[in-house]
Amino acid sequence: LGTTINCNDGEVVVHPNATAPPTINLVRGNIIINGALAVTTANINGGLFVPNSTGAITTLNQNGGVTDFTQSRNVRTITNINLDQAGVILADTAYMTLGSSAAAFVRTGPMRYGSAVI
Repeated sequence: LGTTINCNDGEVVVHPNATAPPTINLVRGNIIINGALAVTTANINGGLFVPNSTGAITTLNQNGGVTDFTQSRNVRTITNINLDQAGVILADTAYMTLGSSAAAFVRTGPMRYGSAVI
């Protein structure tokens, strides 16, 4: 696995044996991350991003589309979240550790952030 995953359409599934910490660029389609893969920067401009892995996400730029943390009960760490009006984040804080930048978006329990219609 290289250092960048670009998805402009279709589906990319990253399996548990991947170890390189990638940058994710999602325009359309789906990216599903499994295993313990850490993500340095996730740029979600559209489509569906499903980070099922136990690895941390340093920066989540949710410019559009949906990031769905609810499809796994793995505990994940998200350090920074930049949420645009068109982006949606689905999450349950019982399974997340949030850095100070990400904590500004938090309420306890299941949550949905953003104004886009799914």
